[in-house]
Amino acid sequence: MKDKQNIELGKKNFEIIFDKDREVGGLIFGVMYRRDERGFGDVKAILQLRNRAKKNKEYQLPNAVICLFKSLKYLLKGYKLLGEWHSHPSGKRHPSTTDNVMMFKKAKRSLSSIYRLGIVTDNGKLRVYEYDYSTLAIPEVIRT
Repeated sequence: MKDKQNIELGKKNFEIIFDKDREVGGLIFGVMYRRDERGFGDVKAILQLRNRAKKNKEYQLPNAVICLFKSLKYLLKGYKLLGEWHSHPSGKRHPSTTDNVMMFKKAKRSLSSIYRLGIVTDNGKLRVYEYDYSTLAIPEVIRT
């Protein structure tokens, strides 16, 4: 069952379509803080994208061409890709093992060696984890 829901991120709210039976997700855009500052950056937009995973309890972004095309309006405004987000309809607030493996791979490919993942639970709270490939440390919660 799909419902509109607000994601709380700091003092901002972003509307998404939440599905209690299937993970949903997308990309997060905004202005990045300096490397030595902790935090997610100033989020300007949350883009929801179709889930291409075959299983309901997984989220996979669409192919890169679709992601780029849908992201253009944010990139042309000067926003940076801060990371991605997806839901855990089960209410689990922590990344799964699969999430951790995928995010470290994305951090390895990013210019800064850092990638961020937001997990949305059924209460609309976004918990953000930072993956730093340069240290391979356990993902750190940088915003709850």
